[in-house]
Amino acid sequence: MYERLVHMLSIKGFAKAETLAEACDTPVDEIESTLDALHKDALLETTRMGVKLSGLGKARAAHLLQSQREQGDSAALEEFYSTFESINAEYKQALADWQMRMGPDGPIPNDHLDHGYDEQVKERMFASRRVLTDGLDALATSWPSLALYGDRLTRAFEKLSSGHQRYVAAPLIDSYHTVWFELHEALIRATGRNRAEEAAAGRAV
Repeated sequence: MYERLVHMLSIKGFAKAETLAEACDTPVDEIESTLDALHKDALLETTRMGVKLSGLGKARAAHLLQSQREQGDSAALEEFYSTFESINAEYKQALADWQMRMGPDGPIPNDHLDHGYDEQVKERMFASRRVLTDGLDALATSWPSLALYGDRLTRAFEKLSSGHQRYVAAPLIDSYHTVWFELHEALIRATGRNRAEEAAAGRAV
């Protein structure tokens, strides 16, 4: 859990214990205990927005990432990233269609009153979900920092399927889009890419 939280905070930037507990599917008291250990090792700083990595914490995250690069299956990671890119394009379009839809005079905010429309969008949004989660499961052994993302996507999808529509894209919970964005950032870093370049190429969410 210690190294897992270092990785998650390196991606999130900052977070509260409750947010980390939801993402890790772990009791809050266990998360708080690990955060206490990270504080004692001077890897964390406390802000009004939650905890974040200190300079030492960021150095630790960079070291952990470099260790995985040296030991992980880089060919498998690149193959998965290529698959992710193709899925990401459709996901981005579906997410845009979830947020906005065509009205009589052009795009308008989606009020989510047309359940048929929403269901069609969600079907597109999650069409490749199993391809993604199966690929992440296959990578988990050699890239342990990616191990949680498949489970997080699955939990968000299950909450959506139970009627909790906030789990499509709400930013302050472990929604499907929250996890997707963080997964993309983790993949960019793992492969040695740059988010600004990915965004310029139209691939970043």
